[in-house]
This record gives sequence, structure tokens and C-alpha cells, in this order.
Amino acid sequence: MPLGLLAGCGGDGTTSGATTPGAPTPSPSITSLELTSSDEFPILLGETAALQLTAVRSDNSRLPVDGALATWRSSNRRAATISAGVVTAVEPGNSEITAGYQGASAEIPVPVRISPTARGKVRVLYAAPADRPFRADYSSGIAWAMTEAQTWYRRQLRGLTFELHDGSPEFCQMPEDSDHYATGDAWDKVVEGVQDCAPVALHTPGISWYVFADVQERCGEDHELGKGGNGAAIVPRHDLEVLARSAGIQGCKGPVTRSRASIAGGFAHELAHNFGLPHPPGCDDGHAHCDLDAVMSLGYFEYPDTYLRPGEKEFLMRSRFLRSTGPRGASSGEFAIEGVVRDASGAPLHGIRVSIMSDTYWNWEETGVTGAFSIRAPDRESGPFLVSVHAGDTAADCNWLGYHGPDGLLALRRDATLVSVAAGDPEPIEVTLPMAPDELCNLDRTLSGVVVGPGDRPVEGVRVWFHRFGISTDRDGSWSHRLFEGWWSHHLHRPLSITLPQCDKEIFFTTDGSSEDRHWAFELARRFEVAPAGITDIRMQLRATPEQLCREG
Repeated sequence: MPLGLLAGCGGDGTTSGATTPGAPTPSPSITSLELTSSDEFPILLGETAALQLTAVRSDNSRLPVDGALATWRSSNRRAATISAGVVTAVEPGNSEITAGYQGASAEIPVPVRISPTARGKVRVLYAAPADRPFRADYSSGIAWAMTEAQTWYRRQLRGLTFELHDGSPEFCQMPEDSDHYATGDAWDKVVEGVQDCAPVALHTPGISWYVFADVQERCGEDHELGKGGNGAAIVPRHDLEVLARSAGIQGCKGPVTRSRASIAGGFAHELAHNFGLPHPPGCDDGHAHCDLDAVMSLGYFEYPDTYLRPGEKEFLMRSRFLRSTGPRGASSGEFAIEGVVRDASGAPLHGIRVSIMSDTYWNWEETGVTGAFSIRAPDRESGPFLVSVHAGDTAADCNWLGYHGPDGLLALRRDATLVSVAAGDPEPIEVTLPMAPDELCNLDRTLSGVVVGPGDRPVEGVRVWFHRFGISTDRDGSWSHRLFEGWWSHHLHRPLSITLPQCDKEIFFTTDGSSEDRHWAFELARRFEVAPAGITDIRMQLRATPEQLCREG
């Protein structure tokens, strides 16, 4: 009877809650995952960080999980990749890493930044098709142009110039014959052809590429070589022939008559495009006010008797590709702008660079051990001068910290303090940094504002662009960009634009409103310089609603 009762009650000869003698105990199930790292965040460009995955089980025990057994995903593979629990920092930005295991998942945010001590370098390649052998005269000619341009920059920028990855050009034998590179899409073909030698690409953080390609594009086709920008330049064979002093050089329009010095000037010109400098105002449209003698216009044909304009010098000083590499020469002048730079505690800061800029003059000095600086200006230059503060070698990555203003560092030029020396030496300037230069450089610059239409009504859903960054406006018309050092370091002055999703029309934000003419907009664009503190009060006014603008065609 007891056995029958047990069978009737339990169906298997057991009572409820009892365990059959000798039966295995069920394993605890996984209820959640924990994802941690012993490495510090943010991780720096090019470095890796190991993630530890732990399974939390139903009995509250914890069990380490082999990273190779889990599934991994990065929300932003452009910033960070993940494999078997190891994160690799690819580009500045933010990513969220997700791990999955036995039906559970966990996430961890991974910010990627550039090292505060990172500096950019210029890499120069001499690339030849498979049927074109290495030529020593080409290589030595390139090396001469590299050194010549480096020296010219140093003279123009009073001791600042670019650093070369290698003092000689790196030779690369490309896999295809000349005809392959000479016909159509020459730029992309050359870039593809050098990949086994070097990872040439636009917007490479920390590297500015310059490729001398032993390639001559076919006459009668659109030529793509002979230009630079966005971190890469490629020039064709005739530059090599001029550098090698070849005789009887023929181009598509007849004999090539350029001087050897002009190729060095062209190197300086295209390299400045790589660093982010545009042509001077009016030059692209042939306006009379174009400064034709400037190196960024046609002045490179007269190299070395050409120049950088004051604003261009200030722009380049902010690039992480420029550093002090040699003697600066004398800083002559009758008047001086003097001051001192301190940190938030009042301690003097050594090695901070302070520059002054007017429409016609530019100069800079570095603070000494007492934090003091003295910048001379000729008696013919009365200003007014804008005063900029740069991290210099104290935090090599971001350089520009802002303009000197009445309440500290500012990003908006219109609010900066203007200094005049017309009546003699001005009062000393007191500059206080809110935090250490390397801490300022690691801030995520924020660019934000609002888009409004007629009657100041907020415009929702349009996309605001700053260089390659785009974000849609919210219901109240607001938008906000977080800009990461590295992406924008070549582009300190960029026009804002708006794209309308209804018709994909692009509208540029200019000094007097807006314009849909790209060339004219770039001439009149209101350009923003993004210092560590960012800019948070940009107001963009559309003259009509997006629907009305789209109907206009």
C-alpha cells in the first residue's frame, strides 16, 4: 500500500520535493552577465583593453566566462572593434560593447581618445606601377622637396614646422602596370595600389599622407591627381620629372615649364590643404580680392617668394601636425603685448604658447618658467590683435585652447578681448586656465544650438552638419554635436549646413543668413572654431519652412 500511494501521488514513486537517491543535482541557471575591465577608460587610439565577462547564476554564484565562447558586438566599429573580449581602439569616438552568452547579455561603454601627447606626422610615399622601376633621381628629388618645404614652413611660422615620419620617401611598388592607373579613377586606384605598403586614406588620425605617384593620366580624361585635402594628397609623374630635372617634359597641353622650386612650393600648398587650409577668399571664384601671391593661391609658382597669410599662420599653429623643431629667429618690434598664464590654483604655467593676430600681422611666444610671455609687434602694426592661447608641447594633441576674453578662454572670436598697441604697450594680460592643458584637451567639444523658421518657430527633423558630423534636430529645434579630437583637428574652421529630409536640399549658414550656393556660402560662411569649452548658443534661422524651401526647387 505505501508503494502504491507513492506511485499515485508522485507518478514516479517519489514524493513532492524529494530527490531520487543517486540522481544528479540540477546545475544553477545563468540569470545575468556582468561585463567589466581592469583597464582604465577611455582607451587611447591604437591601444587595446581586455574585458572580463562573468555569469551570475540562480544560486548567486559567479562564474568567469571564456571570451571566446561569448558573442560580441560593437555599436560603433569606427571607434572600437571587439574580438573574444579584447577591444581595439580604432578612431576617436564612443562605442558600446555588448557581450552575449547562453541567452543573457551585458553592455559596457567604451570611449576612445587620442593620447594627450600624440603628435601628427607627415608620411611621404614614392609609388610606382609594376612596370616602372625605382629611380634614384626621383627619390632624391622628393627628399629635397620635403626638406625645402619643411624649412620654408619653419621660416614662415617662426620655428614651427611639420615632422616627417621618415626623412626619405617610402618607396612602394604597386601591383598593376601603368595603364591601369592612367585610365579613370586614378586617385582610388593609386590609393588601392599602395595599401600593401601603407594604409593611405583620407582623415587618418595622426597621419598626413603625401604620395608622389609615377603615374601620368591619359589626356582627354578628367585628371584626379595633383590635389590634396582631408589628410591626403597625390601628385602625378610630371612633378617627379621636374624634381629629377628631366628634359623635354610634355604635358597634355604642351611642354611643362614649371621650376623645380615650384614643386617644393606645390608640396607646401597641398600639405597645407591636408592640414585643413582652404584657398584664400575669392580665389575659387576668380574674384578680384583673391590674394594671388599667397602660397594657398598661385604663389607657390613663385616659391620661395611667397607667404602664408596671418590667419593661415594662426590656423596652422592650432594643428597637431606643427611643432617647434628649430631656431625661431629674432622677434623684432617696437611694442610688446605681455602677460602671464596660470592654472586654476594661480601657479604659473611653463610652455604655453600665446599668439597675436591682426589682419596683417602674426607672431607668438612661449611662456617661461614664471608663466610670463612678451610678444613684440612692429611700430607700424597698431592692431587690434586677437590673443590666442595654445597648449604647445604641454598637451600635444589639441593645441588651441581658446581666445583670451574678459571672463577667461572663449571659442567665439566676436566675444574675445581685442588688444591695441596704438598708444604704446598695453596693460599686461592675465590668462587663467580652468584646468590642466591635457585635461582641457581630453574634453569632448560640444557644438550645439537651435534651428528656427519664420516666427521663430522651432524646426524639427532637419539635419545639422559640421564637417562630416550630422545630427537631427529635436521637437524644440535643438541639436548638439560632440566632436572628438582627431576627426576635426584638420578642420578648425568649417561652415555649418542644414539638409532638409523632405528634398535633400543643403543650406549653408552664413554671416548674413543662409545660402544654397555652395561656393558663395563657403565665401560668406560663418565659421566656428571649436575650443575645448565648445560653443552652445548657435541660432540658425531658416527664411521659410522646410516644405516651402523644397517647393522652391
